[in-house]
Order: sequence, then structure tokens, then C-alpha cells
Amino acid sequence: MDSLQIKPLEENDLERVVQIHQNVLGYTFNSRLGPDHLSFLYRAMAQDDGSYVGVALIDNQPVGVVSGTLDMDQIKSSTLSSFRFRQWANLLLHVIGQPSLIHEWWKGNVIGRSVFFEGETIQPTLTTIAVDSRYQGKGVGKCLVQDLECFFRRKNTKYYRLDTLTENSSARKFYESLGFQQVGMRADSIVFVKKI
Repeated sequence: MDSLQIKPLEENDLERVVQIHQNVLGYTFNSRLGPDHLSFLYRAMAQDDGSYVGVALIDNQPVGVVSGTLDMDQIKSSTLSSFRFRQWANLLLHVIGQPSLIHEWWKGNVIGRSVFFEGETIQPTLTTIAVDSRYQGKGVGKCLVQDLECFFRRKNTKYYRLDTLTENSSARKFYESLGFQQVGMRADSIVFVKKI
């Protein structure tokens, strides 16, 4: 793919990035809270020095996104502390309308805990990867992962983690092909770690 480029998230890419996220990961807690919530989260991560959001472009159009953070607890805390009334109201309305979100939130907290691996606590996390279905299987996801790893290397990170649903066999194969090791299971997900 000669025209593929990856760059940090910019405001003019945000709407399309959110669409891709919702189309590919519509079942997730954050997707179910709606596009405004996802936009808020992506902006917060893009502005955080300990986090990164990369966008894959083909012919200058977003076709994929990756995000990661050095410290999941810190980014959650800073994001929640920056919620305004509008964000809290949105969260409350969605939880009232979809009570299953409470279980999803709890499950996400269980899955998102730090991982202990080879004598170290692994906090850096690949938080999101999503590629437009028309471009899956063409190397876009691999390039996005490599881009995030460049961020982690600049931050002197040795290991990072991610999780994927147990039932998602294609994602498991993808991560294993990139050198991730399965290190455990939490709730309905498999936890992977990679040394970089």
C-alpha cells in the first residue's frame, strides 16, 4: 500500500476515526456511550503526554486508528476528572437506558488491571485498534501496531499489554503473528504481552 501513512490524530480526522471505532468495536463500553463520548476520549488521549493516538490514512482518508497509554489508571483518572456536566449526564442516561453497561464497566476494570509478567508490572497498554473493514487484511493493523510501538520505545517502555475477546480468533492470530504472548484470561478476554 504505497499511499498508506500513519500520523498522530488531528481534529479534522476525529469524526471519521470515531465512525471506524464504532463500526469495528461497536460492542465496547465506550462505543456504546456514543460518538460524543468517543470524541472526548480520543481528544483527551491525544493531548496526554503519556498516551498516543495514531491514524492510518490512505489517500489522505482515515482507514484505521490505534491508541495506547503508559498508565491506564492515570488516563482514566485524568479523563474522569475532566468530565463536565454534559459527560456525566450522557453517562447516566446511557446507563439508565442500557443497564448492562454497569456489567461492561465492571468487566473492563477487571480486564484493564496491570499485568505481572517476567517479574515486572506491565502498565503500558494498547487500548484500541480498529481498521475499516474494507482495509482489513492489507497490513494496516500491523503498521498501526508498529507506530504505537515507536511511541512506547520513545518512552523507554520494555513491555506493553492488550486484551481481546476470547471468541475473537482472528484478532488472537493477528496478535500472535506480531509476537504477542498470551499471559492469562480475565472475564471474557485474553490478555497478551509483547516485549519491544
